[in-house]
Amino acid sequence: MRVLVVTNMYPTGTNPQFGIFVKEQVESIRALGVDVDVLFVNAKEGKFRHKGYVLGFPHLWQMLRRERYDVVHAHYIFAALIARMQWQAPLVVTHHGPELRFRFQGPLCRATKRMADRIIVVADWMVPELRAPEAHVIPCGVSFDLFRPRPKEEAREALGLRPDRRYVLFAGNYLNARKRFYLVEEAMRLLQQHHSDIELLTVARQPHDIIPLYMNAADVFAMTSTDEGSAMVVKESMACNLPVVATDAGDNWDVLADTEGCYRVSADPEEIANRLEAAITPPRRTEGRARVTRFGLEAVAHEVVSVYEQAIATGHRATTVREQRA
Repeated sequence: MRVLVVTNMYPTGTNPQFGIFVKEQVESIRALGVDVDVLFVNAKEGKFRHKGYVLGFPHLWQMLRRERYDVVHAHYIFAALIARMQWQAPLVVTHHGPELRFRFQGPLCRATKRMADRIIVVADWMVPELRAPEAHVIPCGVSFDLFRPRPKEEAREALGLRPDRRYVLFAGNYLNARKRFYLVEEAMRLLQQHHSDIELLTVARQPHDIIPLYMNAADVFAMTSTDEGSAMVVKESMACNLPVVATDAGDNWDVLADTEGCYRVSADPEEIANRLEAAITPPRRTEGRARVTRFGLEAVAHEVVSVYEQAIATGHRATTVREQRA
């Protein structure tokens, strides 16, 4: 089987976390013996970034004159619009979440859903939001080899962190309004009125293999987003047995469920502060890893390949496409 992945999110040198979940899925599907190539439509960086989506069309058309592909897999709606500029190969589209609630992208996703031969969404809540009961629910997978429990002392030493502090971890772009970083800041202010040993630890735009160090060095992970699809960082934290305090965004609350040491909170800074305090008094680890085993990369890759096979069986014949390795 030969697959072309079209995506507008993929890691770059300046932002190694950008679309890392797409890259991990590509690599895990390759590990199953599937020939996967990637067309990255980079509309964020470079001299022609403002024309990234426009240039995606001729790039695809140039590729369609060569090699054969059995299926095209697009991540996100704008990549899907580019990928559908061919009709010989069946199209699988993965929607990752928050865009379904955006003023422009949400209606666009719903209006164009029939152009895909198969649809994947990463969380149950997206099925009614997209109005696509036929969609396959397949969250992105977690690398359990990378995200695993390690001694806290070793992780802190590697990062140069103090052993006598309790750390609250926030991972992600704190400038993104959807992340509501101000809630974490206010919760920290309340905590530090009574606990001088609690500090906030933030991480963003770091190499992916560094993130587990932060998760193992921290005492609790805080997420305060308004919207998520299926937050990878929550599942990755749980894979490290790190306590999690999270708002009701995406499938956070379903993933956390009743895991001891993990807490579901509202957007109230005082409640967040109280739950953070409960999670780290005293500092302890959870059994979260056992709760997220179903999200392993290999298991997810098998599910995605099954969708490919369905699309091929009922879709169109393969087109000719130039091979372009990611």
